[in-house]
Amino acid sequence: MARTRASHYDLVIAHVTANATSAAEAARDFAHLAAQRGWRDAPSERTVRRRALEFQKRALRIGSVGQDRFFSWPESMMSRRVPWEASRAALDLSRYRSERGLAMPTNREAKFFWHVRQASPGIDVARGSTLAALLAVVELFMEIDQSAVVEVEWLQWVLAYQPWLGPEATAAYQQATSRGLDPIWPDPIPAGATWTFEDLARNFQDFVVIRSRPVEEQDDDEAW
Repeated sequence: MARTRASHYDLVIAHVTANATSAAEAARDFAHLAAQRGWRDAPSERTVRRRALEFQKRALRIGSVGQDRFFSWPESMMSRRVPWEASRAALDLSRYRSERGLAMPTNREAKFFWHVRQASPGIDVARGSTLAALLAVVELFMEIDQSAVVEVEWLQWVLAYQPWLGPEATAAYQQATSRGLDPIWPDPIPAGATWTFEDLARNFQDFVVIRSRPVEEQDDDEAW
């Protein structure tokens, strides 16, 4: 059976559901967020409650319970949702978000921020925060829509060249993106962007390539 591609609202509902005690609470939290952000095409309360219950069951089935709950030290480490080795990175991300009034990171975002910092220790927290949010959206999208493969080739190259390290690194990166023979993909996210999960859930498809996984590689799972 052909699957319906997950919508940006599916991502937000799954995200909200992880931090709610019930489907009803998830629906209320989603409605508050939708009103706050002016989402005029948001799904109804009934739809959100149904989706929330489906996401709760899915999380239990695939073993991802807690990944989208808000990061908390040391609870996130004691529950093994985030490695102890990620403590410093996750705490730095939490402080950055808190000081700027942004949504607190989830365990999934904390994990990816740690990985981004491992790849580029010199990356600034603001850029790392946005990249962690993007990767969290991508991973959750592929959990929801297991027929999809998401490619983020430009991210590999921006981390390889690390243009934020200084003028020489910036020049090398710009040259690589504009060379005539086999140029690398440029970074599509604007400099200075401070986007959260909720921001990127609505437009992450502008920054990635989504293709369908071969049928023989797809799990026998229910359509959404």
